[in-house]
Parts: sequence; structure tokens; C-alpha cells
Amino acid sequence: MRVPAEEIKKALDKSFSIPGLYRRQEAAFLYKLARRKGKLVELGCWMGRTTSIMLQAASIWHAQMTTVDAFTPMPNDRKAATPERWKKYLIKIGLIPPTLLAMTTDEASNVYPPDQDVAMLFIDANHSLEMVTMDLIKWTPRVKVGGIVALHDMFFPSITGVCQAVTNWWCAYRDEQGPIWEYIGQRDFTIAFRRKLSGEHEDRIGRAPNG
Repeated sequence: MRVPAEEIKKALDKSFSIPGLYRRQEAAFLYKLARRKGKLVELGCWMGRTTSIMLQAASIWHAQMTTVDAFTPMPNDRKAATPERWKKYLIKIGLIPPTLLAMTTDEASNVYPPDQDVAMLFIDANHSLEMVTMDLIKWTPRVKVGGIVALHDMFFPSITGVCQAVTNWWCAYRDEQGPIWEYIGQRDFTIAFRRKLSGEHEDRIGRAPNG
């Protein structure tokens, strides 16, 4: 379904009043990906720009959203993100903050209800190879067939962990059994995949993404 350009512009104009590095072209891409029914999960929110983008898209279909962030101080970050600042920015632009799990993504994977399938997963947390790998292993099996996983900072020049982890994960599923995930596109540094096969094929997760 085509998303009206004016709807996207209105949402992004509101979201970009929140501090962040997420750029407009990929923000429009993220909005379209998040505009779906079901449950949305965001791993890594910082001040809330991407939260607000996903939240506005989710509201079209009354989808539920959960955000996860440990709020670890970033290098050279004079104004550190906190749950309070995140909430304040969202309320300031007229949004009701979604459920927040203020913890690491690893901890959250043990807290998030195992019976809740995820319609859209956005990964933008710790960018090390080890941590992105862990997020892919622990969270992507929760995404339902037809659901989306998107990651930020793919091919960002100074960040190699995301690219390595995604490449390893992607290659682990490209074999004679057929791919579990299909690549659906990239805008700026945001890459996205759609799930094609059900959980019965998830035994391959043990081979991802260590090669």
C-alpha cells in the first residue's frame, strides 16, 4: 500500500524536533516499514527520534510498541540520553511514550514475552560485532513470517560491527533449504529484510553468524 507523502512529511517534521543523527531519507524508509499491524520492537532509542518515527507509523494501525535501551553514555555526549529525557521529548511533540525496557538488549530478550510475535524489529543499539550478532541471534527468531527486521549504520564508514554481523547472519541462511529472510532495501545506512519462512526453520540460527 502506498503511503501518502504528506503523511510521512508530517510525521518526520514532528520527529526531527528531537535531537538525533537519523537522517530524513532513511527516516521516511523507517516510517514505511513501521506502518503495520502487530507489535513493534526498537532496540536502541537514544533521545527518541526513531522512537517517534516508529510510534507515529504504528498509530495508523493501532500497533503496540516496545523500546529497549540501557542509556549508556555515548562518547563525547555532553547531554546524555536518559529515560526521563527520552520521555520528555516524546511528550513535547504530543506522543504517548511506548513501553520502555531500560536495560540492555540481552537482558530485555529474557524479559520480553516469548509468546508475542514481532511484526517489525529495528536494531540500533550497541554497534560492536559481538553485540549486533547477539541481537540478531536473540531477537530475529521472534519476528513473524511477513515481518520486518531493519538495522541502522549498515556500511557506516567508522562502524564495522553492524556490516560484519549482518553479512554473517545473512549468509548463514543462504543455503539449499532456501532463505529465511529476503533483502527488501536500504536507504542511507538503514537496511531491511522480510521474513519468508516460519520458526520450524530456525535451527539454522545456531550457525549464525559466526561463519
